Amino acid sequence: MKRILVVDDEPAIVSLLATVLRDKGWEVTGAGSGTEGIESLERGRFDVILTDLVMPGESGIDLLRAAKEIQPEVEVILMTGYAT
Repeated sequence: MKRILVVDDEPAIVSLLATVLRDKGWEVTGAGSGTEGIESLERGRFDVILTDLVMPGESGIDLLRAAKEIQPEVEVILMTGYAT
């Protein structure tokens, strides 16, 4: 089973994405911040990270940088609700 890490500071977004992805056969781990996402990466392997770009504290870019150091092979998808 493919493993995905979903990171967003909006719990409803994490919950919604987790539900949809589980229905598609993914094993989902959710995190509410970039810091939590990095901690999850240090504890386990993921095939994909789906992360919000703009979050308080560690941003999606910070998470991307850390992910490529911790698990260079992981694919990272950045998403944002901002139009600019």
